[in-house]
Amino acid sequence: MKDVIICTVGTALITNLERSSSCSEPIKAAIKSRNVIATAKLMKSELTSSSRECGAEVNSITSILEKNLIQDKHALYFMVSNTDDGSFVGEVLKLYYKAQFNEVYVKILKGLHHENFSDFRNRGLLNLVRETADIIKKERDQGHEPVINATGGFKAQISFAGLIGQVLEVPVYYMFERFSEVIEMPPMPVSFDFSLWLDNYSALHEIRERGIVPSNDEILKELHPKLYILLYYENDETMLSAMGELFYKGFLDRFLRGQGPELPPPSNLEPKEKKISFDHRPFRGLKNYLEWICEVEYVTRINVFYDNPNLPVRNRFTKSSHGDDFIKGQYSNDEKTARFDVFITTDDPLKVQAAVVDLTNRMIARGVRI
Repeated sequence: MKDVIICTVGTALITNLERSSSCSEPIKAAIKSRNVIATAKLMKSELTSSSRECGAEVNSITSILEKNLIQDKHALYFMVSNTDDGSFVGEVLKLYYKAQFNEVYVKILKGLHHENFSDFRNRGLLNLVRETADIIKKERDQGHEPVINATGGFKAQISFAGLIGQVLEVPVYYMFERFSEVIEMPPMPVSFDFSLWLDNYSALHEIRERGIVPSNDEILKELHPKLYILLYYENDETMLSAMGELFYKGFLDRFLRGQGPELPPPSNLEPKEKKISFDHRPFRGLKNYLEWICEVEYVTRINVFYDNPNLPVRNRFTKSSHGDDFIKGQYSNDEKTARFDVFITTDDPLKVQAAVVDLTNRMIARGVRI
C-alpha cells in the first residue's frame, strides 16, 4: 500500500505568489518578509490547491491525492535545495500539509544550489540520491511504501529523482506545466547488471565509506573498468559520483529485499563444531569476532593465516582470487590486524559474492568499524 510521498521542491512558489495579479497584498507581503506561518495560512484561506499560484509541488500533490495514487497519508518528505529560498519554501509546504499527513519532513540537501557547479554535481546530486534512498529504505523497513513526486526543483534534480525511482522500484509521478494532473513516468527500457555489482561490491563499499580516496589508491584498481564512469576525479582525488551512489545503493536495496542471488546453503553445523585455526595466539577481540562469523549458517570453518601487531586496517570481506569456496576477511582492533579465510558451503561464484555482501552488512549491523 502506497502511503508516503517524496517530493522534489523548487522555489517557483515565491515568484508565483509575488507576481500573480490574483494574489492579495497580504500574501505578497508575507512572501517578501519570508513569514512562513502567514504565507501558509493565506495560501490555504485565499487559494485553492489546484491554483497555479500555489506552485508545481502543491498542484502535483493535489493531483496525486485526488487520483488516489496513495492509499493513506502516512508521511510526506520535501527535498529542498540548500538555499534560503529553498528552506523557506520547504517550511511553508510543511506547514501547509501538516494537518493532512501524519508526518511531514523537510530535507535540506547540502550542495544542492546554483552558486557552484562543482558543488551541485558532486555534493548536491549525491546527497539527493543518499537522502532519498535512505528514506525509501527506512519507510520500507517500517512497512510503508513510497512514491516519488518529481515535479519541482532543478531539472537535474527531477531527472535524478526519476532514476532513483527506476533503480529502487518506486513509482515516479510528474506534472507537466500545462497539464492539470500528474502522469506516471514509464520505466526506462534498460537493465542493470547485478553480477557486475556483486563482483565490485567490496571496492565500491570501501570507496563510499572513505568518501574521498587518492586517485592512485590501490582500491581503485579493484574496480572493473566499466565502473570508472561511476567515479568523479578532481585534484588527484576520487569519489563516487551521484550515479555511482545510485548504482551502489540501488543494488544493495534489491539485495537486502531478497531480489539478488541466493546465499550459500546452510552447513547444518553448530557454531562450536566449526574449526578456527590460528597460526598465532589471537589478539584482543579477534577470537570473539571469528566466533561470531561461525554463527553464520553457511560458514564451515575459518583459517587465520596472517597476524601483524602494528598494522591497523579497515575491517572487510572480499572474494578470494585463489579459490571459490572461501572468502577473504581481515579484522583489526585499531592496533593489530589479522587476515583469514572464511570457508563456506559453495563454490558458485554468484553465491560466494552474495556471501561477501551478506557478511559485510552483518558486520555493519553488528557495529564493527569499517
